[in-house]
Amino acid sequence: MPAFTVEGQSWSSPTGFAPIKVQPEAVEPQSTIGHDFIANALPQTDDFTQIANFAPSVMVVPTGVPGAQESFTSAIRGFQDGQYNVTFDGIPFGDTNDFTHHSNNYFTSQMLETVVVDRGPGTAATQGHATFGGTIALVSRSLSDVGGATFSQAFGNFNTSATTASFSTGRLATFGNARAMFGWDHMETDGYQSYAGTRRTDYFFKFDRHLGAANLITFVLTKSELLMHPTAGLTLAQLQQYGPSHGLNNDPTSQAYVGYNYVPKATDFEYVGFQHRTEGFHFTDKVYSYHYDNLTRTGMDLSGETPNGTTIGGPGNQDVPGQIQPYNGYRAWGNILRVGGDVGQIGGWKAGLWSEYQKNTRYGHNVDWTLGGAYDELPSTPGASLNYFMKNSITTWQPYAEFDWKPLPGMTIEPGVKFISLRRQIAAPVNQKTGLPLYYSKVYSTTDPSISVNERINRSWSAYAQIAKGYLAPNLNFFYTADPSASTVSPQETTNYQTGVGYEHGPVTFSFDGYYIDFNNEVGKRKIGNNTIFFNQGGTTYKGVEVEGAVSVGKGLSLYANGSINSATDKQSGDPVPESPKDTAAVGLLYHFHAALATFVTKYVGSRYGDTGRTIPLAGYATTTASVGYSFEHPLPHIAELKVRLSVDNLFNSTKIDDLAGYTPVSNTAMYWTIPNRSYLLTVSVAL
Repeated sequence: MPAFTVEGQSWSSPTGFAPIKVQPEAVEPQSTIGHDFIANALPQTDDFTQIANFAPSVMVVPTGVPGAQESFTSAIRGFQDGQYNVTFDGIPFGDTNDFTHHSNNYFTSQMLETVVVDRGPGTAATQGHATFGGTIALVSRSLSDVGGATFSQAFGNFNTSATTASFSTGRLATFGNARAMFGWDHMETDGYQSYAGTRRTDYFFKFDRHLGAANLITFVLTKSELLMHPTAGLTLAQLQQYGPSHGLNNDPTSQAYVGYNYVPKATDFEYVGFQHRTEGFHFTDKVYSYHYDNLTRTGMDLSGETPNGTTIGGPGNQDVPGQIQPYNGYRAWGNILRVGGDVGQIGGWKAGLWSEYQKNTRYGHNVDWTLGGAYDELPSTPGASLNYFMKNSITTWQPYAEFDWKPLPGMTIEPGVKFISLRRQIAAPVNQKTGLPLYYSKVYSTTDPSISVNERINRSWSAYAQIAKGYLAPNLNFFYTADPSASTVSPQETTNYQTGVGYEHGPVTFSFDGYYIDFNNEVGKRKIGNNTIFFNQGGTTYKGVEVEGAVSVGKGLSLYANGSINSATDKQSGDPVPESPKDTAAVGLLYHFHAALATFVTKYVGSRYGDTGRTIPLAGYATTTASVGYSFEHPLPHIAELKVRLSVDNLFNSTKIDDLAGYTPVSNTAMYWTIPNRSYLLTVSVAL
């Protein structure tokens, strides 16, 4: 039977389960964080950003108990969420308006086999809206040839509870040797900040079956339901008065009342994939869809600066003002087609097409919470409470072609070209910001070439070099004007250069790379109250070096370390780009021998500025994640394995300021996030 590249295959490394694996054929730096590390070194509630955080040049700022609240900032080499891709089994996904991602939606760590942090622009075959910033590639759980079931229950501080269950069919001989897996998990927590609780339930199903000797069909379905009470950061005065654990309150006269601030969300993601592979030819096609619902309720100003009072409450009233988003949902439908083959001894060819249509509807009102959330409008002015009512869509086409040329033994030169077309359309009876109607569409397109060289120096060493163009169409917010056709906003464009080496021999794995990225027309953002403001930063330059390595000491003990020195500056002023740390580092001790395991991993994020003009200086900080566990083989009849594990996040309980949360809407006072308090989970799991 021909070999297949099946999503979710487990990986092994001579350095145990350290999050590094050198691919000799790689053309850019990658950190592969495998299931062993995810399942044994990290809290089981972690989301994909917190898993990716241990790679070089990655910075993630969580805002609550691991996996409960969305990560406020997530960056690779200083590129913010929306400037890099996130894929699931090779399928790019993201929001309609600004290409960002919701870290605690769609997928949990229980659904993932590996998380690959690819820190380069990729080749022409790399699909997504923002390839220049890299890719966080999520790979779904692998299917087992052996049937079984696993159950786990975890308890932690902040009244945290996490339950998981998974069932595997193994190979079904009576059904063409098909395999299937079903997973379920549920988490509840009060959160480390006051009244900032979260509750979520997730479902996962995966199936595959061979159709003849050369074909494989795969089906994956995920579904998530979540309810969270998000907070908004604290000013320095509030931090001093209340402490970092202050969030919402239980006062119905306050705009920060827990009953006025909650967000129910629902997501699903599904695809059907078909693979065909014969000698010298391969064909892959995936038809997919994903959906996101966000029904936000919030007070008008959680900082406390905006006084109470509403229109319908009458003169001098103290009614609590707020906002609701009764509906904000999008659905995407897409297809990824990839074909390729060999051309004798000189190399091979690849071609493909990513096509997607995504449609979003959203509307929002000002409300009076004291009057039960009534729209804040008088009978004489119907519709005055409506802030926006819009339908928008994006249509994406990305065909590509590549050629793998092997001019010399061990050398591969890979030139390629990708055409990008994105059509953004809006139909808004009430447009956001302006309040005016707008019906408009615009097509953004370009051709992005790339070329890479990989040299397999010997069995242990490999080297690569790469040049690639990058592109990102403007966000929806640039349509929030009376006449978008008069806008001078251009797409974001980059030229990426990078080179590196990789080494893997015996117990040692090592990689080193350097990069230089010339960025034209970068777009920045800052948050003021409930609104995110986007602005043009102009030309910027990103450059740096990254190193990553691991060594197996023996007897199950591995040492892991990585580091980066990063620079992102404005071409005109020389000022640092906001939210771009000067350096990052991680160091870990990983022990897994027979029945015992223990991990100790520290992540460091260097100093940076939270805003332009060298304002809002943010000091560097470090956090440590640790875990210890033991496995009991066949402790009872019909129980194959019993595991007990204690994991601790932020082991040393640092509560330093770690990010700018935004500004208050009245006095423009800076608000901050702090490192969430120490949290722990005691997990007991049983495998049947």
